[in-house]
Amino acid sequence: MALEIDKRHTALLAMDFENDIVHPDGAFKDFGFAKMVADNKVLDKAAQLLAAARGAGLTVIYVSVKFRPGGGHLGRRDPR
Repeated sequence: MALEIDKRHTALLAMDFENDIVHPDGAFKDFGFAKMVADNKVLDKAAQLLAAARGAGLTVIYVSVKFRPGGGHLGRRDPR
């Protein structure tokens, strides 16, 4: 069964592709994320998916999460 996608109401969301997460020398290298990314060919697969989405006319949205030093912008619910 083919998947039907309404392009007017569909977007591909790409997030967590920051160097700190996916690069072998990134800030989170000790957590093993970059190794998992490389072992599973995540960047190659993501590139293929992004190209297919663009080719199909879908909206592609990139999310980049940033935090200020000290985290003061996080609000009262932050336990710090």
